[in-house]
Formats: sequence, C-alpha cells, structure tokens
Amino acid sequence: MSEQIEIIEIDLIKSNPFQPRIDSFETEKLNEMAQTIKQVGLIHPPLVRKTSEGVYELIAGERRYRAAKLAGLKQIPVLIKTASDSQSSLSALIENIQRVDLNPIEIAKAMKSIASSLSLTQEQLSSVIGVKRPSIANHMRLLSLPTKIQDALIEKTISLGHAKVILSLENKKEQTTLCEVIVRSNLTVREAEQKAEALKVKTLRKPAPSKSSRNIFLEQIKDMLQNKMGTKVDFVGDEKKGTIQLHYYSLSDLNRLLHELGYSEE
Repeated sequence: MSEQIEIIEIDLIKSNPFQPRIDSFETEKLNEMAQTIKQVGLIHPPLVRKTSEGVYELIAGERRYRAAKLAGLKQIPVLIKTASDSQSSLSALIENIQRVDLNPIEIAKAMKSIASSLSLTQEQLSSVIGVKRPSIANHMRLLSLPTKIQDALIEKTISLGHAKVILSLENKKEQTTLCEVIVRSNLTVREAEQKAEALKVKTLRKPAPSKSSRNIFLEQIKDMLQNKMGTKVDFVGDEKKGTIQLHYYSLSDLNRLLHELGYSEE
C-alpha cells in the first residue's frame, strides 16, 4: 500500500462508516484540541483514503479532523493511503478499540459491525484485533441488555462489572430493576452480586411445574453456548429432549450467528 501527504479541502473529507466512536467525542476536549490547532497547526495529519467518488474517507484521526473543522481550517494536511474497505474498517477499529475512553457499548457495536461486515468468526476477530475471544463474546452480550441499561453503561452510571452482574439475570424486568437499584443505592459490584443472588432465589421460590425445574447440566451447557455465541441462549425441555433457542437482535446479528454455526450461502 502506498502513502503520500497532501493538502486537501477539509470539506472533501468524510467520516469512516466503521468508526466505532459514537458518543465519546466530548465537546470540551474537542474545543481544547481546536484551540491547540489554532496555535500550532495540525502537526499530525489524519490518515485517509481516496474513494471512487473523489472524496477522502478517514481511516484514522477522526478527533483531529473534527477539531480542525472547529478551528475553522479550510484545508488540512492528510496522509493518503491506498486501502480496501476491509483494511479501512479494520484500521478504524484497531486504532480505537484499545482507547481508554471508548465505552463498552461502542466497543461491542464496533466488534459486531466488523465481524458481520467482514464475515469473521469471533476467533478470527480475536486474532485480528488482539482481544481474547471470551472478552469479545462478553462485550457482544452487552447488546442484549435493555436500552436503558446500555445507556447507563454509556453514561458511566454503572460499570462494566455491574453490567456483567446484570447479565447473570435472564428476565429483562429483573435486569432493569437491578440496574435501577445499583444506580439509586450506588452499589458496589459485590453488593450488586448479592442483590442479583437474592433476585434469583426469589424467582426460584415461585411455584412452577416440575418439568421446568433447573437442570445443572443444561445450565452449564447454556453458559458455555452463551459465551461462545455471544448472545442469549434458552433451553426448552430437559436433558433427554428439547430445543435450543438462540436470540438475535438485528439482521446483522442473525447473519453473525449463522456464520458461527457454519452456514454458508455458497
């Protein structure tokens, strides 16, 4: 791949569609960077590629690009790189995936987007971005949480540790209730775990037909499948006969699961 630095019109640059950073471009920090650019210029050119439409798509440097626009620059230096769609999307993810200020939901959505767009299994994605597969599966499971809980995670009113505890509950209403208690009472992760266990005990005490009693073997298999598939898994039946339900939350999520199961259109 070739690279060259050029000065181009800033209006000819567009954001990378695979950019995982959705909510983390804080206005105050961008304004601070814009003031620095006004004083010393843009000394670290963003990385772009030229598209067939004659515009330039960002591969890396979204924050610098936005700050330069805030600073009122009409032209900026850029490093132009010849890259395919897949190379561009991976570069955007890899640049951002290990940033400390990228929230877990952004990371999860980025992982899912790249895996779906490039038809990567979780194992393959793991080797590409240098993140262990269980971590990828755990992040993707966050997307099964109710929107209210995802928002709490984005806003940092709950932590990733809290979210993992909430995921230990299967009922969406119970998940929401636990999240509300965590926020209202400012619970630690350990305290949240105790509340989650109390909710589980309360659920188990409810009258239920004998056929629906918990099976330790199936519970272990269920946990293993949820970690591997990165989504909620349900069993209907017992160890002798039944069905397995895999939950999906969008068409891309369904395609990802089909890929994980070895389905191919070819």
